Amino acid sequence: MHLTLVVLVYLAAVLLPVLGCLSKEYGTRSGLCCPMCSEGTVVRVDCTPLSGTRCSSCVNGTFMNRPNGLRSCIPCIVCDQGLFVKQECTATTDTVCDVLSGHFCKELIDDTGCSVAQKHTRCAPGQRIKEPGNKKTDTVCEQCQPGYFSTDGVNCTNWTICLETQVKVKEGSTRSDVICGSASRQNFCYSRPSAVEMKKKSSEKKRHVVAWTNKAEWDQVLEYLYSKDSALQRYALQRISAWKGRYANSTPVAVDCTADLVRCQVLDRSGQLDGDDLVLLYGAGLVRFVNLITERQQGRTARPLRRLAGNLNIPEWVVDLRHDFTHRKLPSLKWCRKGCKVVLEWLQQEYWSRQLGGGPNEDWESESDGEEEESDLKRQEDELLARQKEMEAYKNARELLISFEKEQYQAFNGLPEDKEKNLWPAPFADMSWLLGEIKQFALQSSNLLVDVLLEDGFLVPTVEQLETLGCDPSDNASPTEPRLAQTFLRFWLPLLKMLNSPAFIHLLLEKLFGELKVLTKEQNHHRAFYLSGWIAEIILCNGNKFEYHFETKGQKKARMKDRVFVNRIQLRWQQLLSACLDAPCICTPHLLQLILDDMEHPLPLETRQRLFQLCSIYTQSSHSECDSSPALTQQPIYTLESLHEKLQRSRRRSAAAAERSESSQEYSWADTHAEKARLLRGSPWQLCSDKVLWKNYPLGKVPGQSDDPSCLMVENYSTMTVFDQPVELESNTTHNVTGAPVRTADGLLWNHSD
Repeated sequence: MHLTLVVLVYLAAVLLPVLGCLSKEYGTRSGLCCPMCSEGTVVRVDCTPLSGTRCSSCVNGTFMNRPNGLRSCIPCIVCDQGLFVKQECTATTDTVCDVLSGHFCKELIDDTGCSVAQKHTRCAPGQRIKEPGNKKTDTVCEQCQPGYFSTDGVNCTNWTICLETQVKVKEGSTRSDVICGSASRQNFCYSRPSAVEMKKKSSEKKRHVVAWTNKAEWDQVLEYLYSKDSALQRYALQRISAWKGRYANSTPVAVDCTADLVRCQVLDRSGQLDGDDLVLLYGAGLVRFVNLITERQQGRTARPLRRLAGNLNIPEWVVDLRHDFTHRKLPSLKWCRKGCKVVLEWLQQEYWSRQLGGGPNEDWESESDGEEEESDLKRQEDELLARQKEMEAYKNARELLISFEKEQYQAFNGLPEDKEKNLWPAPFADMSWLLGEIKQFALQSSNLLVDVLLEDGFLVPTVEQLETLGCDPSDNASPTEPRLAQTFLRFWLPLLKMLNSPAFIHLLLEKLFGELKVLTKEQNHHRAFYLSGWIAEIILCNGNKFEYHFETKGQKKARMKDRVFVNRIQLRWQQLLSACLDAPCICTPHLLQLILDDMEHPLPLETRQRLFQLCSIYTQSSHSECDSSPALTQQPIYTLESLHEKLQRSRRRSAAAAERSESSQEYSWADTHAEKARLLRGSPWQLCSDKVLWKNYPLGKVPGQSDDPSCLMVENYSTMTVFDQPVELESNTTHNVTGAPVRTADGLLWNHSD
């Protein structure tokens, strides 16, 4: 009972002040009622009995549309696919998204905006649009009634009613019309089915009505058109004119173009026209051929004629001839006749010889492939959406980094004047959400974030930014060994430490060297200095030099405080070396020195010297490890030809020195061998040059050896060589046994090497 009473009293003491706050106030954990922050701001520090509520403004990408006691602003909505920004997000209002044309809103936020949009449904063939779609509703489709058809999914059309003199060749459906044919002559032929029907039924052929009476008439017209007799060609042209009367406006394009070009040849042979008139006549026929043949391949988006003609195996120079007729100087009559001949051969091969069972028609004779057009449109739409998303992501990255800079500048300006500016304060607790947003963005688009970071105004500061931070822009003590100002480094440390990972460090180094390579064509020393400075800073952070092994914990903590990362990373040394040499600048020798010093498996000294020599060639500067060589300091190398010449000279000198060394060694060895043989002559250890049949001697015996082993005893042993012993052999002494040992006053001579 007492415990329950205590709990109730505690709850009353805590909740009553909160429940008793006014409408424009909010309750805190300490039981106070504090004034709410206004629209566009959120609570930064709660009120106290002596001070009011401290509020902070919403940064870009967030908003607050009501008085509140919240700690963070609400993130703005990002317009998704099918939407566009109607009203930008502000500190007090959210983003308002509207629907793009051809889409409808699927999920409404409120009366002012849409959150999810979807593309209008496209009615299929055999259907019609019952109710067109708008921004709020989708398209409503309806099946065509019996007796109607639709090929495009827009409207339904009545079937064709065949005349009394016609027969129904093919029944109609909801997707295709009725096909009628002549009942008396049955003048229809077979041709190639469409691409879609070929996929469904490869053996089924599509029939259509033609203007010629039978196959014999077709063959006769074809033979006469391509004959050399003008009278026969005129007869064929008259038959084609009759076909045009039957076809009305649906004469095949290939037939029409063939007739035009054959008419040009007939008039040319007749001699009735002069050269200029013939050029204009041929030009009209060739221009009509190229335009009519390629126009059915054009989709909704215009494509080059050369590309379309190439797909149809039309020579490119024919398209250029057409271009000369329409835009440039008229070509000669010779080229006109040649173009007419080539085009007529192409028409004979690609159209005339493929009719009536001679082979399938080509795609240019049928209507353009709808599937190809649809795929092109979808690809273009996807590319447009991808570019739009990339632009939105780029804009978002810039806004996040600008917000980070604003927070850091506020913290920097809030430092008391009696404190040193390089003692950067810890980041505000309210900035943790901003760092989290940047980290989340980096997980999705790290490449884009690094690209934005390397733009001017961020990791490469402007002069105004350096002056704001109290850094002297002209205080670059050593342009060849760049080091970032401590204040500027600490400005970006919270962000870089948060993004720290091996993948991010590798990507950042790759992008830094890439930007440095671009500057080889542009003279921008300020940008090159800071790009090189960040590269040096990252490599120094990865260093593990011996001079740090004996420092105290306090010294190590102070040193690690200003590092982007602490633990050593396995860098890609081969790529770093290549990237460093590919981006020559005034700082390249210093960066190369840092990379070579930090490698886990150092390169040989000779290789390092050659790398520095290459570096000096491209940067026109001296290198530390090669300065000690007097040959290089007397004649520096600045061209590839001189480097090759010097290499050849050094190889020749090395080869000559090797030959002299080998010959001198051979002579020295021969003299030594002869001297040893002379000194041992007459002793049991003398060298024998006679041919001896060793199979006649037992193992361990030599010719002339005594059976008394005492002759082989060594009384005195000396490590001195024969040449170093100042004695003379008793050559005149007479020995009873052949090969007896030679003795001196100090005993038998003996050489360790012998």
